[in-house]
Amino acid sequence: MPQKPRRPRPRPPPLPRWPEELLSAERVAVLGVGSELRGDDVAGVLVARQLKAWCSRTGSTRLAGFVGTSAPENLTGEIARFKPSWVVLVDAAHLEKEPGTVELVTREKIDGLSFSTHMLPAPIVLDYLEQTTGCRSLVVGIQLEQTGVLAKPSASVVSAVRRLVAAFQRDFGS
Repeated sequence: MPQKPRRPRPRPPPLPRWPEELLSAERVAVLGVGSELRGDDVAGVLVARQLKAWCSRTGSTRLAGFVGTSAPENLTGEIARFKPSWVVLVDAAHLEKEPGTVELVTREKIDGLSFSTHMLPAPIVLDYLEQTTGCRSLVVGIQLEQTGVLAKPSASVVSAVRRLVAAFQRDFGS
């Protein structure tokens, strides 16, 4: 009996390129935010949790993951003690792109996007960290597909998380 031809898997959207200044950063803190109870909103938390575990296993001193969930302001002291030159906040967002798309979001665009609800808006947390540590900051948004209560993250977001974690490990894991 002949086999049905397999449909090729759609290629995930490419990851954005990091700014040159970030690539040369001495220490990079990745702050993952989101809700573990709302499907794809957990994307940033998954990135940070996986990086935190990886950094612990490998002893990386250049990269650190901080799991901020819905109250990232609670980690500002811990992040400040790490003394980052850059803080990268990762969150699920409505980017109006294909689910699983990862995009660097400029500070100007943050106010115009619908990010997940958190205790404090991302710009306030980032402004505070910049003022107290002298770091620079960047926001990475992951296009969500669904935010159902108690839903599991979608395959497209899980793939984006995996690819983003690998990029952080490759580019900042020394």
